[in-house]
Amino acid sequence: MADLLKLCEETKMIKRFDQVSLGQGQGPKAEALIKLAMDRGMWVCLQNCHLAQSFMPRLENIVENIDPDKVGRCRLPVSKPVLKPTMVSALETT
Repeated sequence: MADLLKLCEETKMIKRFDQVSLGQGQGPKAEALIKLAMDRGMWVCLQNCHLAQSFMPRLENIVENIDPDKVGRCRLPVSKPVLKPTMVSALETT
């Protein structure tokens, strides 16, 4: 996380950065932050993805339906991902 925060500072994105620790019903918050990030070109770090197995299909759907022309500088870094190989390639394009 320290490296990600450093990168945010170096790229002047620290004020447009947010994070959510998944698990315990945080899926709706994560989804709202992702949509906000896509609209505003923010970065959202999704932490502890391994705790949100039930949210992963929804995340996959969100990522697969991203309109590349509308996301601008949006980034979705993840920590402790539990992702299918197709999901990894989809996230790498965001």
